Amino acid sequence: MNKHFRKMLSLTVVAATVLLMVQVAAPAKAQKTVVTWFVGLGTGGNSEQKIAQEKVVADFNASQDAIELKLNIADNKVANDVLSTLIASGDAPDIIGPVGFEGSNRYSGQWLDLTSLVEKTGYDMKQFPEALVNLYKTPAGLVGIPFAVFPGLLYYNVDLFDEAGLAYPPANFDEKYTLDGKEVDWNYDTMAEVAKRLTVDTNGNDAPAPTLTPARLRSSVSITSGRCCAPKCPPSVVANSGMRRPTKSPCPRTGKPN
Repeated sequence: MNKHFRKMLSLTVVAATVLLMVQVAAPAKAQKTVVTWFVGLGTGGNSEQKIAQEKVVADFNASQDAIELKLNIADNKVANDVLSTLIASGDAPDIIGPVGFEGSNRYSGQWLDLTSLVEKTGYDMKQFPEALVNLYKTPAGLVGIPFAVFPGLLYYNVDLFDEAGLAYPPANFDEKYTLDGKEVDWNYDTMAEVAKRLTVDTNGNDAPAPTLTPARLRSSVSITSGRCCAPKCPPSVVANSGMRRPTKSPCPRTGKPN
């Protein structure tokens, strides 16, 4: 090996050693913490909502370099199956929502208690009414934070109730209803009986009467069920007058958020 070659080899070894030392000494780029956000149990799948949610993710990721927020939007029709599969495989998302009580109750007992995180970050829960915050508390702790809460409403035509001599529906959950002088639970059975008595034909016969003529109804009642988290969810009622216009406006009653 000649002197020139040995010199070039020595320089190459030195250069390689220095480069290696620089690479070792250079601090490794910190990996971001990945946080997954699952959307689909409730609203959030519409195109305009997807755009807004994607912007939230982009803006958040651009605002810092510690966390990478990843968005997973599933079609509402299959969202429950998708989420159940993720949980079963040990790959549950970190954040789920927006989702209502019905969707979240399907996974009762699997939500994280947020109390310590709220205290650690100093998140101001006083911006929400205390009663509203309490709706998100279970024996497991605080399992959610209020977001776009929609109240349930019950409408009824006071004219029809007055004409039939019936008491108005309860204004509060677990409140009894007075029917034929007795206090009964306000449930679907009671509502069905009230609806029958409000359904009257042109001869004055109501639905319980065998002489009722369905083809000649003067007033009828349609019932639609709202979503709520109460054990006994009062139905939403809309009383429709078929052949006369009511002289009073339907009266709204508010219920628990759904």
